[in-house]
Amino acid sequence: MNHIFKKIWNKSLGRMVVVSENTRSAGKTDNTIGAVSISDTVTTDTMIYRGFGLQTLVLSIAMVTGSNVWAEVCDVNGSGGTGGSTAPSGAFACGINNTISSSSVASNAIGLGNFVSGAGYNSALGSNNTVSSEGAVSVGFLNSSVGPGSTAIGTATNALNPQHYRSLVDNIQNGVLVSVNDIAVTATGASRSTITHINGQAVSAAERDRFFINLEIGGNIAVGRFSSAVGVKNLTLGESSAAVGFNNNATKLNSSVFGTNSQAIADGATAIGNNSLANEANTVSVGRSGAEKRITNVAAASKGTDAVNLGQVQSLFSAIGVSDNYAHNRSPA
Repeated sequence: MNHIFKKIWNKSLGRMVVVSENTRSAGKTDNTIGAVSISDTVTTDTMIYRGFGLQTLVLSIAMVTGSNVWAEVCDVNGSGGTGGSTAPSGAFACGINNTISSSSVASNAIGLGNFVSGAGYNSALGSNNTVSSEGAVSVGFLNSSVGPGSTAIGTATNALNPQHYRSLVDNIQNGVLVSVNDIAVTATGASRSTITHINGQAVSAAERDRFFINLEIGGNIAVGRFSSAVGVKNLTLGESSAAVGFNNNATKLNSSVFGTNSQAIADGATAIGNNSLANEANTVSVGRSGAEKRITNVAAASKGTDAVNLGQVQSLFSAIGVSDNYAHNRSPA
């Protein structure tokens, strides 16, 4: 935990500054520090950082990186700070109540209430984001990255409109919970409290609870390996899948969605626009049955696999129309 270790005199600033117990100088031992490490007292009441109580947080980052010292944890100790961040050796947590598990080497958590676990090299930036696997990134508010190398960026719908919460649907077979909203889970019983793995990734009780909170409130959820969920309320389950926009689902291998309220539920399928459904492998959909759309401004086809526009079709019909509409036998007598 981070505490004020001692106060020392800063020659450059001509004032006393506070130093963390975790801060170690890379140079000679002395009771002074360089001008880069700025005291909280330098800031003024009109600065935006004071409104959020984050002035010490921001300046502590400068202290870690600019004064040739290394501190594993920096907390907010100003007028609005409560501290409480924890991190293992080689990782960096800065802000209020951020947590990095002991296994997550070379990881970082910056902001408020972020939780990072997994094998390492993870990043969580913002508020209440969760990262549960190696090389994953979660940025914004209430996002979860579960799959290795996955990315979740954006915000939960809670920040905009609570009406867009997700309904959680449990799939119980033979008395054991096997999936929630089509997300595979491993559980020892029928309730979510018995879940030990999400999509094959081991999770602690805290990670599990955070994941389902983020899922229900409408955060971006990247479950598939190397998948990306960007925007608001997007879900990626397939490996190397992507969902960008609002309330989109990409559930299969290499599937992708770009738009709003759309789904790609087949391998290699792409859904574009609003309320589109791509449910056949390796296809592109701009609508769905009963909600078809036109594609406008399509150039004339020039190659065999190009899409043909209506003008070309009409020209073809016109050419057929001038014939006598009869088939002739041209074989020799």
